Amino acid sequence: MEDILKIAVCAMAGLFALLHGIAAISQLPKSLKSGSAGNLLPHLLMLAGGLTAAAAVAACLLGSSFDWLLMLLGGSAVCGAALWNGRRAAAQQGDQA
Repeated sequence: MEDILKIAVCAMAGLFALLHGIAAISQLPKSLKSGSAGNLLPHLLMLAGGLTAAAAVAACLLGSSFDWLLMLLGGSAVCGAALWNGRRAAAQQGDQA
C-alpha cells in the first residue's frame, strides 16, 4: 500500500512540474518579444520551479530523503512566480492588488 501511495504522490507532483514547465515555456516567446527583463523573470522562475519539482519527483522515485526539500523549493518558486505574474497583470490593468 505504501508503494502505491508513493507512486500516486510522485505522479501528481510530476503532473504539477510538467504543467508549470509547459506554462512557462509557452510564455517565454511572448516575454522575449516585449524586450523587458521584468516580463521574462517570472517565467524563468516558474520554469526553474518546474524543473526543480521534476527533480523532486525523480528523487522520490529513487528513494532519496531530500525529495521533500526539492519539492518545497520548486513549489515555492512556482507559487512566487504566479504571484509575481498576478501582481504585474493587475498593475498593467490599473488595479492595485
